[in-house]
Amino acid sequence: MVIAVNVNSSIPAYKEGYENFIHECFTRIINKQPQHTFIFFNAQNFSKEFPDATNVRLIMQSITKPKSLISWILLSRRIQRLLRNYKPDIIVSADGLCSFRSRCRQYIIHQDALPEARFKLIKKGQQIIYNFFASRCLKRAKRIGVLSESIKANVVRLHKIAADKIDTLYCGLNECFIPATFEEKDVIKNEIASGSEYFLIVSAIHREKDLVCILKAFSGFKKRQKSSMHLVIINSNAIAHNNFTELLQTYKYRHEVKLTGTVSELKSVQITAAAYAIIHLSQLEVYSMPIIEAMRCQVPVITGNLPDMHELAGDAAMYFIPDDYLDLSQKMQLIFKDEQLRQAFINKGKVQSELYSWDKTAGSLWEGLNKSTTF
Repeated sequence: MVIAVNVNSSIPAYKEGYENFIHECFTRIINKQPQHTFIFFNAQNFSKEFPDATNVRLIMQSITKPKSLISWILLSRRIQRLLRNYKPDIIVSADGLCSFRSRCRQYIIHQDALPEARFKLIKKGQQIIYNFFASRCLKRAKRIGVLSESIKANVVRLHKIAADKIDTLYCGLNECFIPATFEEKDVIKNEIASGSEYFLIVSAIHREKDLVCILKAFSGFKKRQKSSMHLVIINSNAIAHNNFTELLQTYKYRHEVKLTGTVSELKSVQITAAAYAIIHLSQLEVYSMPIIEAMRCQVPVITGNLPDMHELAGDAAMYFIPDDYLDLSQKMQLIFKDEQLRQAFINKGKVQSELYSWDKTAGSLWEGLNKSTTF
């Protein structure tokens, strides 16, 4: 069997997470399925990912998201030509792209946890194109993979897709996330928080509203607790970084707020494991697993009261009302004042994190691809 994979997601909020998802899943699938051939399109950043695999081909030619009706038609024809040239049995894509003229079976990894929120990241013209073609692409696909039961319910409800056509894949968990020793925590706290405990935000921030929410919540916490607690934010995107820098200039507690920008995976693990608690703000993340990563590091989690978050974290997280800075501030104070409650969430998190692994996710994806080619 020949399997073509579109490596790149053209949606800025999902690009990094999708490429990591593809890498983690297909690294495992390729190793276990040497008899099959894998062709990766948009593989500019994948040149070193599979150096020893003889059943892998990397194609640098890009497949990008259409921005108009004409460009969609041209794109459909381009995909058809690529499929004709390489003759895959199935093509995997997370952009919702498919060719309506090709007979090649297509597997779409659908990534819209909150379609309405996602629209804020793209231009109006692209929204119209997406609305027009989304259902048609999903119905054209042989099978669909989603990352949660909540997304699956949305696909069934919004696009009238049969539930038995949809595979729930979930995300995996990198094994490098492990608890830190007291000594290791002290080193990180001294490095980034002047030796103080800190709340950590590891999710990308896409809205200025999120920035205002966290600053107001942190102000409320500082006023009432009078502690030396810091706020650390990593992996914030460039736009959020600029907005945050402007907001910080007049912020009362600006000296207790640290914005690290993008860091290496090793540094991200160290900062996560040393945190007092993490706060997950993003309503758009569908690939990255900061919540479960923190739980594996034995760090308690405060996250938004949303269906996807409940499905992911169960009773092992503390939930706040999204965009309600007063509720978030109260949750921060509660986890700070009640050490027994904090430890209870740590213990539940250790159990919850054991449910996730990239081996399980890769196995579910491979099962879905097999169903796509046999039925």
